[in-house]
Amino acid sequence: MPRHLIAPFAALAIAACSPAADEPEPEAEASATPAAGGMAGSPIELTPLTPQDVADADLKGELGCSFTAENGDMLLLAMGNVADAKGHALGLAKRADAPQLLTSTEAGGYDPLPDGTSFTGSDMSYEVALTSTTAAGEGESPPFPAELRLNRQDGAMLTIPGRWTCGP
Repeated sequence: MPRHLIAPFAALAIAACSPAADEPEPEAEASATPAAGGMAGSPIELTPLTPQDVADADLKGELGCSFTAENGDMLLLAMGNVADAKGHALGLAKRADAPQLLTSTEAGGYDPLPDGTSFTGSDMSYEVALTSTTAAGEGESPPFPAELRLNRQDGAMLTIPGRWTCGP
């Protein structure tokens, strides 16, 4: 496996082993893959990233972060270089089974990622917001409770609860 893929899949493994949240998932957000998305007025759909999606995207960066929904699906992956003051992290998400490359809105490479960050895609913004500063696990790269907030240009919005895991 290429070295740049080790961090995201290690983060995914850590997140998968994390204890489940004490709160039940709200009914309105019962799935990390809600119905179809893309056309104005339609719901937003994110589908899980696969190892092949990640390999094909060939994201560059020293460190990465991944957003994993509460059901264990990795929905967003981001990679960036440390101390890259002018560079932007690159991200990957999959909408309606089509991988989408994303760009972080904040310069700084990897450095802004662990605190949560925003990305832009072709017609939608993706915001990862930490919902707690208390890690939901232990180790070098523990996951943190977070939400992935999606906002499409036509006004459609979706919030998905999960975990944000960053590091090597």
